[in-house]
Amino acid sequence: SRRPSRNVGADDLLPIFIFAVAWARPRFLASTLHFCESCALPELLEAESGYAMALLQTALHAIPSLAELLTVAPSKPSMASMASMAPMAAEPNDPSDPSDPSD
Repeated sequence: SRRPSRNVGADDLLPIFIFAVAWARPRFLASTLHFCESCALPELLEAESGYAMALLQTALHAIPSLAELLTVAPSKPSMASMASMAPMAAEPNDPSDPSDPSD
């Protein structure tokens, strides 16, 4: 049987995107983002590319505040540590997550 399709909205995408950016730890993210904001033509920052830029800006600003929420800072964020920020990303006490501190 096929599962019903579900549209993914910003409420679903943003926490996953923030997790992916935090996990990837891109070098020079802030300066690259600043360069894009400063040099891109305004019409290039409309529609999908503008939404992508907004997602990246939000992730850049959310990651430092997320780090303050973590009591023990792992070398890379775990799904369990991100659960309070993105409850849909992982279920608490997920037995498949070896970094879950409740085990």
